[in-house]
Amino acid sequence: MITNGPQIHKNKNIEFVEVIMIILYNVVMLFHEIISKPIIIAIGVLWFVWFLSRKRNKWNVVQKLAFLACIYVPTSFVSVLGTSYGHFPLTWYHLALMFAYILIIFKGFSAGFYFYSPFLMLFFGILTLWTSVGITDSIKQLLTIVLFIISFFIGEQISKFSNEEFEAKLKSFYLISVFSFSLVVIIQRVCADYLQLVVGYYDVIGENRIVSAGLMNDYSFATLYIATGAIWLVIDYVDNKLINTWKFIMCEAFLLMSILLVNSRTGLFALVIAMSFYLFVKMVQGKVKSIFIIMGILLIIPFVTQYIVENRGGQLLFEGSGRGKLIDSAFQVFLENPIFGIGLGTSNWGTLTGLWLPHNMITQYLAQLGIVGSILLYLNFLVLAYKYLKYKTGLFWVLLTVLIGAMAIPDIVSSRFLSVLIMITIISSANKKLQRKENRVNITS
Repeated sequence: MITNGPQIHKNKNIEFVEVIMIILYNVVMLFHEIISKPIIIAIGVLWFVWFLSRKRNKWNVVQKLAFLACIYVPTSFVSVLGTSYGHFPLTWYHLALMFAYILIIFKGFSAGFYFYSPFLMLFFGILTLWTSVGITDSIKQLLTIVLFIISFFIGEQISKFSNEEFEAKLKSFYLISVFSFSLVVIIQRVCADYLQLVVGYYDVIGENRIVSAGLMNDYSFATLYIATGAIWLVIDYVDNKLINTWKFIMCEAFLLMSILLVNSRTGLFALVIAMSFYLFVKMVQGKVKSIFIIMGILLIIPFVTQYIVENRGGQLLFEGSGRGKLIDSAFQVFLENPIFGIGLGTSNWGTLTGLWLPHNMITQYLAQLGIVGSILLYLNFLVLAYKYLKYKTGLFWVLLTVLIGAMAIPDIVSSRFLSVLIMITIISSANKKLQRKENRVNITS
């Protein structure tokens, strides 16, 4: 005990340092537009090198890059040059994923469906470039989809040399990043409301509807990202018993406040729907905590509803904001181009249809990719369900929250956090599978 004590204390300090560094990095990056670009580039390089150089004996480089992918989600719409992703489409998040992919390829891997899937999509995308008005725009979206599909492969390969400790660390980095992002949203609103300083993605829409999304370029992405952290906490509280009641209440209140400050309904609605299913299942199973949460939700619904209505510039709570028309139009585009779709590229879509991208995952990719491309994309989810989700980890409910939200927002594969959640789900499921095998061996021996 005497020899282990200082080591335990040291490990706690290291984790505290990690939390502080992640928060500081996110806060500093919020002000990247008013800080000189050389300083932002230097901060990015130093942070990346600092993290990779730590704990060399505990985690390998690929595992550290997976950690970084989680950590970089809140800042993944800022390029490595300190500009917006639109001006230079390469971020530290993308570098972490690409480096992980390259290292896995060079170190050796087991080829399976997830290895071939990105190449099939890339081949399909290249074949359909002839339909594009702007090839650069099409290639940009194609590479985004390909990188998303690669996350399935990365998760599967990392799962082969991961354990429960690595999984727990990966989950903790994800949650820390969600809380850091929530803090950034609050700081963003404080700067705008009290310092008259506008930073990050902040705007006034319609009749005085103030929206703020930290550094994410989509307000729906922002609320959905925070919602994934909120439902994850519920799972940790009800099933995993990793957090006590008071901490749970304070953490959920903090996340709810940040969701309301973003002022987009998507994440909140997706959270309510997914959590309703989850809590119903747990209530049937006799989980007392689920009843406690349901009572809490019923108590705050009137206040949350009133806040949303008052802060949406007169817009009705369940008003679709034109989503239905966009979805209908996209389905008509699909019917006219059923095999290969109208082609990729967000600007191309606007040029060819005169409309915004449809706010629905299914109709968007049917319209853009057609039946062939959609099958190539959705096969990845079907394999995930068949091969991994059957092990029933809590990540199913987190993924369900994102997929419900994806029915009301465009281009979900560019959200970053879905890719990270895919990797964590595969790793968690692989560990659950290994646990079951070990339990069967112990029973028979």
